[in-house]
Formats: sequence, structure tokens, C-alpha cells
Amino acid sequence: MKKAAPKIVKGNIFDALHFASEESLDLKLRSDVLTIINKIISKKKYSARQLQAVLGENQPRVSELLNGKLDKLSLSRLVRYVAKLGQSIEIREKRRNMAA
Repeated sequence: MKKAAPKIVKGNIFDALHFASEESLDLKLRSDVLTIINKIISKKKYSARQLQAVLGENQPRVSELLNGKLDKLSLSRLVRYVAKLGQSIEIREKRRNMAA
């Protein structure tokens, strides 16, 4: 049996997975901020225990962060983590063409 070729998705993967537009945007933003956090963690080589101290969070919450549990992490919480890790983020508006 022949395997289907992987489908290349351009833009927001959550749109391609047919999430409602508001939910898709929320998931995309949280995913993008989580990626920033993971880069900071990798660069600074934080252990889970060090993250607990830096973020002021308990072990289960740090575990959710490290395991990418987006459903457990709000955008505001993720933004606070970025700040506690000594960084800042900027969100810019981008106009989308709406189909008529």
C-alpha cells in the first residue's frame, strides 16, 4: 500500500485543522509564545527545578509547560513566564484578506 504524500500547510496549522477562527488564533498565539519560552529555556539550559524557582510555579505546572500542554496554559500565563525569564514579546496586528 502506497503512503500518501504529506500535505504542506501554509499559514496557521490550526486553521488547516478546521478550528474556529477565534480558537485558531488563540492556539496559534499560545503556540508561538510557548516556542519563545522553549528557546529561552534551551539557551539558558534551565532544569525543571530551576524553572520552578524562576517562574515561581509548582512541579506539575512546570511539567505542563515543558510538555507543551497548550490546553493547560493561558496566553496571559505564558506572557508572564516570558517576563519572568527576563524577556519581552511584542504582538503585532496583521490584516487578513477576508473572502467575500
